[in-house]
Amino acid sequence: MPVNVQRTNLYLTGFLAAGKSTVGAELARKLDWRFYDLDALMETRLGKSVERILAEEGEAFYRTLEHEILREVSLLHFAVVALGAGTLGHEPNLKLVKESGLLVWLRAAPDTLWNRAEQVDRLHRLQNPVVEPGPMPGEVWLRERLESLLEAREPFYNQAEIVVDTTGLSVEDVAEAIVRELREVDLRGETGSTELRLNGTLP
Repeated sequence: MPVNVQRTNLYLTGFLAAGKSTVGAELARKLDWRFYDLDALMETRLGKSVERILAEEGEAFYRTLEHEILREVSLLHFAVVALGAGTLGHEPNLKLVKESGLLVWLRAAPDTLWNRAEQVDRLHRLQNPVVEPGPMPGEVWLRERLESLLEAREPFYNQAEIVVDTTGLSVEDVAEAIVRELREVDLRGETGSTELRLNGTLP
């Protein structure tokens, strides 16, 4: 079966610590596709962390760069792409994703996201260094920020064609769940097809 070359990528979305990068790498391995992490690509492009880019260059620059790199990646075929937690909040990014691939939301409860972020020392990313410089706020503030940001972004995450609840699942379990969903929805957006191909067939 021929594949529509306009929609041949998989984009993983979700909140901070949802597992986009780790699941994306595992999923790409299973599919024998290339994997790209949007945040990592931005950091490599400028030679500094996402936090430093925001703090030193500002939000507008950050979003412009993010869109530019996402546009470059969207021109590829058969790639698994881990998006930033807030990437889809900008309509041009959502349009690029929808035009070039299938969107997958890695969903998790707020408590699960908090525990994961705490374990990998990423709670500081809840603080925007542009508008909230200074020491990291306390736990109450951070928990409220997590919940408010998640609520604000869920309408964008809900644009996904595939939703996987990652609570209690390992990285491999989540990747397997996505592969199972791909047996029902191919990259052309049609249901009932199991013949999406790249260097062979879906596992």
